[in-house]
Amino acid sequence: FLRRHDILSGILNGIDTVSYDPAKDKALVQNYTDPDGKAANKKALQEELGLTVDSEVPLCVCVSRLTEQKGFDLLNAVAEEILSCAQIAVLGTGDRAYEDYYRALEARHPGRFSAQIRFSEPLSRRMYAGADIFLMPSRFEPCGLSQMMAMRYGTVPIVHETGGLKDSVRAYKDFDGIGDGFAFSDYQAKDLYLAISEAVKLYFGDEEMFDRLRVRCMKKDFSWDKSAERYNRMYEDICGGAGAGEPIPFEEAFDQLRHCYMENERTNRVKHESGYHRVVQITIIGRGAGTFTIRFNENGMQVEPASADDAEAYVHCSFDNLLAMARGLVTVDKLYLSGQLRLRGNLSKGFEIRYLLSPAK
Repeated sequence: FLRRHDILSGILNGIDTVSYDPAKDKALVQNYTDPDGKAANKKALQEELGLTVDSEVPLCVCVSRLTEQKGFDLLNAVAEEILSCAQIAVLGTGDRAYEDYYRALEARHPGRFSAQIRFSEPLSRRMYAGADIFLMPSRFEPCGLSQMMAMRYGTVPIVHETGGLKDSVRAYKDFDGIGDGFAFSDYQAKDLYLAISEAVKLYFGDEEMFDRLRVRCMKKDFSWDKSAERYNRMYEDICGGAGAGEPIPFEEAFDQLRHCYMENERTNRVKHESGYHRVVQITIIGRGAGTFTIRFNENGMQVEPASADDAEAYVHCSFDNLLAMARGLVTVDKLYLSGQLRLRGNLSKGFEIRYLLSPAK
């Protein structure tokens, strides 16, 4: 793939967002549309799993086949330490060694660890809904579905940055507040431990931010509609490239892009220091041609349908590719390397470029 990355693209799987819907899922003790509704499900889950009922302690769950590929060697190495500050529940069957280990761990830590060595689809849904943190430290994962399902229910994921896990979870960074989960890049037990510790620290230390991550998770679009749209987008690029659609006026193109950017900005709101000021000018080429400006300051961003004399960075791209980037259907890097996106100006601090052209996560 690395040798042929210029002609290969990956498309994430989707999930059944009608079936996996916390607002309607009949497997839950209480349906909900925002993270506040998770509390009743957490209490019921703790009771069902034989865990100490405690709304304050973070509850981490894992729903998976119990195999080495799924990262259980890492979890085993750190589980005892994690149980000092959190509860853990594991649902699944697999290698006998893992099954026996988790039964023994439950015996040593009653009320803190629950080993559900079985398959139960209804219980998996209740775990997605009742947990605070979802663990998925897979050694490799072409796509992965469990992290998407957990996020659909507002449970914050912790993943190993590999394959589809990296593509579907945006790692939270405390310096800019962007992200919807936690991740570790090196496949080592200590790195999993640090990622869990970071999540638990945020859970206890900044409840407002942790709730914000839950909201972002619930808002993410993992529907098959999005996967199909990306497939169609790729097919259109192969057949004739972006910008080959029906003509549209600049005003319509601008309104669509502005709407996407403002939605992304509301989700990924970043606080800048007092006096912060950056200006990016974007020129649409092809259909919808025209120029508009994005101004970043300490209060957020403003999108204006005009050019800017004080712009520090300049973007030239087709309307279709700008829209595809804003919706997460194609990456900035891919279009830049293929020549379909042109950037110039002061890009040494190009955070705004990526922030502007990336989808809300």
